[in-house]
Amino acid sequence: MDRNATLGVLMNRSMYQKYLPYALILLLLFSGWVWKNKEEEKRYEAIAEELVQSEVDTVQGTEIFVHITGAVHNPGVYEFSEEKRLVEVLETAGGVTEDAVTDHLNLSQKVKDESKIHVPTREEALQTSPVTGGPSGKVNINTADKETLKTLPGVGDVIAQNILDYRNKNGSFTQIDQLKNVDKIGEKMLENLKDYIFY
Repeated sequence: MDRNATLGVLMNRSMYQKYLPYALILLLLFSGWVWKNKEEEKRYEAIAEELVQSEVDTVQGTEIFVHITGAVHNPGVYEFSEEKRLVEVLETAGGVTEDAVTDHLNLSQKVKDESKIHVPTREEALQTSPVTGGPSGKVNINTADKETLKTLPGVGDVIAQNILDYRNKNGSFTQIDQLKNVDKIGEKMLENLKDYIFY
């Protein structure tokens, strides 16, 4: 091998040794990037699976029970797989009878779990004055309008409207104690109202 060839080999070897560390660093960085992307991908897949499972659990766990009484063809307790509007619930119970009075029912209202819905007959409606609203001389807090609510002791314009607003937002009352969640109704006022209301 002549001198020029030897020099060329030495220079190539020198350049190789000079750039080898950089090549190794680039290779390591690339490997790290690929590994990191795979880890990120696995993490995102795990999150996606959890979200899908959560959706499935939510859908499977939404069972509500509603008690329908009064002027419907098939009164009873009905189970639904999701929240329904009152009009749909009444249809499930065979629809209202000919002598049903639905003036005070909000048919577009969403019915919550454990609700009890009573559809009065014409006879019941005639027997109950706006003041008494119910069979025991009590006001039904789920169906009463603003004027009827104002007949209750201590309930004026503002509190009656607060009850209606709460009912429209949250659906029917399923317990008397839920009235405490209405703005301006405290423990003392609730005690005063208990003898005059039902749901």
